[in-house]
Amino acid sequence: MKCGYCQRQANHNRRACPVKKRDAEMFEVHRFPQKFSVGSLVVGHPAPPRWAGERPRTDWTAGVLFHILSEPQPDYHSWGGMYDVICLSGKDAGKRAQVFGDFLNSI
Repeated sequence: MKCGYCQRQANHNRRACPVKKRDAEMFEVHRFPQKFSVGSLVVGHPAPPRWAGERPRTDWTAGVLFHILSEPQPDYHSWGGMYDVICLSGKDAGKRAQVFGDFLNSI
């Protein structure tokens, strides 16, 4: 069975999804966005929902290791700021990129 929230093959449904429960708790206590300092190692992951009932947001950064090169720059989406990074893994290893802070997690 595939969960309608996290899109994983799992033994749960959308109503009982542990990812949905964790995201809802994070949304309620306003734990996002996070701030990372220059030199930090971070990994890409699905971003938390911005409002109740929204699914986690995914992009190309999932599972990729990054090195932070800049302080966060303001972004018009309010997605945790835009960071200049170097990709350390994945198909873009060695390339510079810009990544929204909501799609990053500390190691």
